[in-house]
Amino acid sequence: VDWGLVKQLADLLERIGQREGAARQFARWADHLFAEGFHSKAAALYRKILKLQPQDETTQIQLADISARQGLLADAKSHLNVIAARRRAKGDRRGAAEIVVRLGAVDPTDFEARLAAARTLEEMGEEEEAGKRFKALHDDLLEKGRTAEAIDALKEFVRINPLEREA
Repeated sequence: VDWGLVKQLADLLERIGQREGAARQFARWADHLFAEGFHSKAAALYRKILKLQPQDETTQIQLADISARQGLLADAKSHLNVIAARRRAKGDRRGAAEIVVRLGAVDPTDFEARLAAARTLEEMGEEEEAGKRFKALHDDLLEKGRTAEAIDALKEFVRINPLEREA
């Protein structure tokens, strides 16, 4: 693929008002750059796509992933929160819950987001993964000296896994 031609086509489509076609070509190019490890350049193109199609969740998720990889955790959370809000507004509870779970994995120091993700996983019927997350929260909170919160997380783990020996 001649990526120079893809760029020219995308630019041309954008100039003549073919927003969807331009976004599609920019996405092809951005996905290629991402796969090649050029995350900053890919992110710039994904941002351009969002200007053309602000509701494009796939692009927002890509930007969230890139932002998280680059340590731009506030940006990653922002992109995901926009998606969660949009899904809630549409009444897509399952879709919003999936984003809450994803948010829980963005920043290991955001214990509230991690707790919300674990609770959401349990509500979604994924008790095993919820239990793992409650246990990891317990361990991390204990390490930070936040004993009371660590005990609360351990209680959640035990509630889900009452026969677990470690519990």
